[in-house]
Amino acid sequence: MDRVWTWLNSNAGVLSLLVTLLLTIGPLVVAAFTHMALRRQELRAQQRTLYHELIGHLVGRPGRAPMLDCQIAAVFELRSFPEYFDVTGRILKGLIEEWSEKKDVDRLIREMRSTVELISRR
Repeated sequence: MDRVWTWLNSNAGVLSLLVTLLLTIGPLVVAAFTHMALRRQELRAQQRTLYHELIGHLVGRPGRAPMLDCQIAAVFELRSFPEYFDVTGRILKGLIEEWSEKKDVDRLIREMRSTVELISRR
């Protein structure tokens, strides 16, 4: 036990410096991790909002008919949301079945099939 006390006494300066550094840097590290976690949550919320807006552009809003080129762009952008691939694939497959009989949507159906194929590969 005497050896421990001797070692502590001889290294007291270094130990006090380490404790001071830990007490100074510790809160900064905690604050940085907290900030990163909050930022990640904000980004997820923004992505979720954007995803739902894209789905809205695809299927249209009540009282407004969607424009074909906006729909095609929305389908293409849905590829940027891999966390939603399962539901996106189901939505697009359902819309392909529902809209395949409609006229003037061939380009949209091709883009939807291309996106479903890409989703299936991942």
